[in-house]
Amino acid sequence: MRRAKPDELNEDAKPVALLQLSEERLRELFPVEFSQVDPLAAAEPSIGSLVQLDSGPYAVVMYGKSSGETEVSMPVSAPLARYWAAFLREVPLIANEIVWTSVKVAPRPAARPSPRKPEKAKTAAMKVSKTSR
Repeated sequence: MRRAKPDELNEDAKPVALLQLSEERLRELFPVEFSQVDPLAAAEPSIGSLVQLDSGPYAVVMYGKSSGETEVSMPVSAPLARYWAAFLREVPLIANEIVWTSVKVAPRPAARPSPRKPEKAKTAAMKVSKTSR
C-alpha cells in the first residue's frame, strides 16, 4: 500500500464502508501519511489520504479525529465488490471494526427458494367451506 498523489484519482469516489477505529489502529492498518482535511469538507476535524493498494485499486480514507469513524470511499466507476474484496485482503480488519458497508460491496444473500403454491391447502380449505354450509 502506498499514499497516492491526489491527481492520480481523476473521478469522484463514493463511500463504500464506515469503520470504527482508534487513531493507533488507523495508522497500523494504513501505514501511509495522512493530511489534515479542509474543515469545510468534513463534519469534524479529520485527516485523510488517497491510498493505492498493492493490487492496484484506489481508496480514499477519511478519519474523524473526534468520533474515530473512518470512511472508505472508492472510485464511482470501479467494480466496487471486486475492489472491496481486494481492500479486505490487504487491510486486515476485524469484523467489529466494520460498522457499515454499501449494498454494492456487501455479499449477496443466498437465493431463497420461491415459496410453493399451497395447492393442497387451498383445496382443503375449499372442502371445509363447502361442508360448513
